[in-house]
Formats: sequence, structure tokens, C-alpha cells
Amino acid sequence: MYAREIRVSELSRSCATRESGRRVYPRLAEAFDAARAAGHELVVSFEGIPLVTPSFLDETLVRLVRDRERGSILVKGVGEVAIRILEKLLETTGKQVELRRESHGVFRLQRAA
Repeated sequence: MYAREIRVSELSRSCATRESGRRVYPRLAEAFDAARAAGHELVVSFEGIPLVTPSFLDETLVRLVRDRERGSILVKGVGEVAIRILEKLLETTGKQVELRRESHGVFRLQRAA
């Protein structure tokens, strides 16, 4: 499967709030749907973004995966602290989304089975 990458740094300078996540969400949703239609997997890169918060990730990527029937997203360039907090958020809120490490610095978000 081919991958299509989108760089969040081209969409927003700030990835720190839910509000900034809501502004970025439509572009990510469009990229996700286009990638799936072409038979590609979406890779969302946060490289070059100094701060990415779990609130931003929840408002964008978690929402995107949760709202779609199928598909997953590869995420790269997010710090370990944000990933750990996001894992706790997913556990405590019962959202139907799984997060798993694919390789160093790369994570997969997908709907829970």
C-alpha cells in the first residue's frame, strides 16, 4: 500500500489547543478521504512542530479515526509525553480508538475492533 503524507506544519503553526485542532480537522479529513479513495494510507507528520498536545490530537486524529468506519492513520513527529498522555486519555474516556507503536517515533491510530 502506498502512503500519502501530509505535513501539519503546512496547515497550522500551533498544535496546542482544541480550537486549533478544529481549524485543521477539515483539511485532515479531506486528505484522509482522498488517500483512502486512491488506495493509499495517510501519514500525518508533525515534524517541525515544537509542541503538539493531546487535546489537539484528540480534536483532529482521534476524531477523524472515530468518525470513519474504516481506516487508520500513521502519525510521526509527536513527542513521547504527548503520546503517553493521549494513551491515558483514550483509556479513561473509553473512546473506540487504539493507539499502537509501529516503530521508533511512528504510531498508528485506528478504530478499536
